Order: sequence, then structure tokens, then C-alpha cells
Amino acid sequence: MFINSFGEKIISDDVYINNILEINLAGVTNPNPDYRMMQNVIPSKMNYRYYVFEYVLEGKGYIETPEKNYTVYAGDMYFLNKGQYHIYYADHKNPFKKEFIVLRGELADRLAALYQVEDSVIVRQMDIHPIFERIFANIEREDVIPNDELELLIVQLFQQVKKQEPGRKKEKDLAVQIKDYLYDHIRENLTVAKMISDLHISKSVAHRFFAERYGISVMKYYMTIKLDYAKQLIRQTDESIAEIAHYLSFEDEKYFSKCFKKEYGMTPSQFRKYPKRDSTREYKE
Repeated sequence: MFINSFGEKIISDDVYINNILEINLAGVTNPNPDYRMMQNVIPSKMNYRYYVFEYVLEGKGYIETPEKNYTVYAGDMYFLNKGQYHIYYADHKNPFKKEFIVLRGELADRLAALYQVEDSVIVRQMDIHPIFERIFANIEREDVIPNDELELLIVQLFQQVKKQEPGRKKEKDLAVQIKDYLYDHIRENLTVAKMISDLHISKSVAHRFFAERYGISVMKYYMTIKLDYAKQLIRQTDESIAEIAHYLSFEDEKYFSKCFKKEYGMTPSQFRKYPKRDSTREYKE
């Protein structure tokens, strides 16, 4: 056990349990107003492939993704899916204290598939502190870690993530399916033809259902979320404008700048120099 540069009490770093489960990191984040983590934000370094489970013991924090922003409080468990864009950080006035477990491996992949854990971020109000404590106790033992018990605890974590809130719809309506599809393909040069082919719907049905639900055309919405993602990349990374344009599949930097200026009234380069304002939006599932 040791304390890292973020003031976190690290119980485990790189514990290989067997060939199908690796606990990369586990411990407790103590309140720190400067705490901030970024995963898969820089386009040239999109290689963070771990599942992250965290439980907020006290205080308040935030999670940002290209799609939504979340606010988490004491009693919230949140899950960050592997390979996704995440920025999460503590509230400056009331920084959270949280437990965390970072893992990967064949077992974790199979559990994610079995329980259909597909969302980038999942937030639940539930007490999973006892599960974390049992995992920590297993890891801290000096003798051989009991694989069966630890694997069972990991199964329980994925089960908690899968649990649906009472009254939540199991099936998504068509407009929501389209919206989710747009986010899933946010980095591509997506066309309506490809979308309706993949979703097995007609163009007229897609436009009608989407406009009725969101009050905007499908492709206008798609361009809006691409440019919003671009804003985050410009703010949060040192990647060049050309690299960001390429990463989001704009035909070239000039066209990207034209679209960006039309949407926000300034070029990407001007936006990067513009004073940053607090734009944190609260959201909870």
C-alpha cells in the first residue's frame, strides 16, 4: 500500500490474478479539489482499455463525455466503460472521496457482454461499499489471493451495473436508437444512407421520428454533437486543429474550421485561445 501523487491510497497496482483477470489499480481517492483524470481524450493516445468501477463515499464530483455530463454524489456508484472518452474530476468546494477498482481481462469482457453493459457511463444510487471492502481485503492478504472469491466479487460488480431502475424502459424508441447510433459513429463521416441501412429503416421514417422527438434534423444533430466533441478536444488536448479534424473525419482542416465557425462564431484556433468558462452541466440518470 502507498500514497500516489494524487493523494490516493493505492491498495493494488498491477495485480495479475490469473490469465483472464487483471486488477490494474485499486484504492481510495481522498478529497482533493485538484483531482482530475482523463481517459482516451487525446486522439493519438486512445489506448486506455480498462473498466473502471468507483463508489463515492462523500462529497461531489463530475464526469464528462462527448454525449453527456454527470454529477455524482455520496452513495453513487459509477462505471466507466473501457476505450471511451471520459474526463472526471472533484468538485472544488466539496471534493469527493471515493473507492475505485480498475480492471480488464477476458472475464471482464465476457461479463460486460453477458450483462449487456454497453453505455459509456452508468450511474446508480446504491451501496456497493461492502463489495469494495471485500475486494480490498482479498488483495491485501499476504497469502495467495483466492481466485474464486475475487472473481465472484467482480461478477457482483457487473451485476450491480446491469440493474435497471424501477420503471425504466427496457426498449428504446426509434428516435433514441437513432441518437445512440449517431454517438456511436461520431468519429466517422456518416451518411444518412449508411445509417438507415444499418438500422433497417426508411429515410422518411428516420427523419420524421427524430424530428418529432428532438425538434431537429438527423444530420444537423449529428454535426452539432461532432462539433461539441471537437470543442472538448480543443479545450482538453494539445492536438493540432488538423489532427482533430482528421480524427473526427472532416474532409480537411479548412472544411472543419468553416463548420466550426458557422456553429460557434469563431474558428477552432480562436476558440482555443478564448478564456475558458465553467460550463459544467448537471445530469444524473
